[in-house]
Amino acid sequence: MADVMQLISDIKHKVICNPHDVAVKTEELLEALISNGNWTSAMQLMELIRMRIKCIAQSLPMEGIATNITRHILKIVCDEFELVSEKKGESNSLHQIVRANSTDVVDYSESLSSLKAALLKHLSEYKSELESR
Repeated sequence: MADVMQLISDIKHKVICNPHDVAVKTEELLEALISNGNWTSAMQLMELIRMRIKCIAQSLPMEGIATNITRHILKIVCDEFELVSEKKGESNSLHQIVRANSTDVVDYSESLSSLKAALLKHLSEYKSELESR
């Protein structure tokens, strides 16, 4: 989680102070996690993202941008998993996803080879949206 600690430090020390830059750097951090992280299922990736949400929220309680971008990307992971696994319509609410509610409807433990590529494509589009604002 050195990546998150660096982001937190950069925000605290005003290395990154523009809200747009915070959003883009947060997206890049999660894109790197998805691309290079040690995960094999959506469930594992979601847990890695949840740990980052918790760390950011606790370290930067007044910084909503990084936390919200991270939550949004967590939702993207769920949505892409459902599309790739063809389990559309069985989705959980964002609250259930962030809280890792034990009454989850979808089993995210299935390993899908095409999930990483789908996520990276979606994040590329998301980053383009962030950068165009």
